Amino acid sequence: MSNYSKKYTSIKNDNHHLFLTWESGYKNLKVYHEGEVIHTEVSPSNFMKGVTFEHPLLQSVQLKFSSGSPIIMQLKVNGVKYLPENNIKKMKESTLGGLAHLFTILAFLSVVGAFLIQLTFGFNLSVPAALIQLVFDIVVIGIYVTSAVLLYKNKPWAYFLGSITFVCMTLLTVFVVALSGFGFANLFNMVIRVAIIVYIVRHFNDVMALMRTKETENPDLLDNSSSIDFEV
Repeated sequence: MSNYSKKYTSIKNDNHHLFLTWESGYKNLKVYHEGEVIHTEVSPSNFMKGVTFEHPLLQSVQLKFSSGSPIIMQLKVNGVKYLPENNIKKMKESTLGGLAHLFTILAFLSVVGAFLIQLTFGFNLSVPAALIQLVFDIVVIGIYVTSAVLLYKNKPWAYFLGSITFVCMTLLTVFVVALSGFGFANLFNMVIRVAIIVYIVRHFNDVMALMRTKETENPDLLDNSSSIDFEV
């Protein structure tokens, strides 16, 4: 009979892990915490309604089958979700990939904007304002490009580098618009910027969870771990 094992990690704290082992069909499921069995559930049918047990350190632990197909095991500790490592990897790819695409687009739009601004100066860098503007644009573009590259390389902290820059640029834009007037183009620009900020803010919790999550292994789980078929 095949055995399976999977590590679940808290989305809020990368130091909090639980390991589950079970036989085919989720029979004889065992929950491990720091290498010790803290709960055993023989019958998988109990997971349909959900199984909750108490632990002196963890307090309330809940195991429940997901609805729909395929059926997966859902794990919560005091209401906090614990996700399998492969799910965390997917969340990382989805969240960081989307943000990386965003900052790539912002970098491209910033290049276009810088070109149009220099066009108004006739590309005459002898004009101090033109030179200052060009240096400023290069810095902003560089930050967006750096943020995108680091996010593509799964560096969650780059989210803050790009996000803070964009928010600061938006505040600067509001200041300029307030001086120049709220025409249609300026209003459209502000609507787009607000939508982007909303998108960025919505990913804040996911990014924080990814920053706290380290993909580590616990060699003390089982002495015969090499004989277990890991289900991913």
